[in-house]
Amino acid sequence: MTVLYDKVKRRLQKAEIRYYDPSLEEKQSLVEAMANIADKCGITLYACCQDVLVRGYVQKARCVDGDLLAELFPDRPRVSQRRPTRKQCGCVASRDIGMYNSCPYGCVYCYANQNRKAALARFQGHNPEKDMLI
Repeated sequence: MTVLYDKVKRRLQKAEIRYYDPSLEEKQSLVEAMANIADKCGITLYACCQDVLVRGYVQKARCVDGDLLAELFPDRPRVSQRRPTRKQCGCVASRDIGMYNSCPYGCVYCYANQNRKAALARFQGHNPEKDMLI
């Protein structure tokens, strides 16, 4: 049940960062402990694309949540068409306004940047007065 993107795995290996994919039982135990701590702090814990972890205090995550959008923007048409991007994704239809290779930070675990030099160039070339990223 590894959820790491292949390009992230390659970056971690190149950076000599070892990672461990716990067993399902270990994940469930860890998530239960995290959910109990979160609940005591008034925080809701969510799991994305891993329905096997959704139980008790753990809710299903939706990056693009139609119910929340309807609550935040009641005057707009409701978006209810499911459009999952991966297995067990709970998202509704949306338009991505982001752009790959545009973040200058270079985090090795990030799936959105493939080329740090390109990302830095795009970031440096961004004009905040314009409507577009580049």
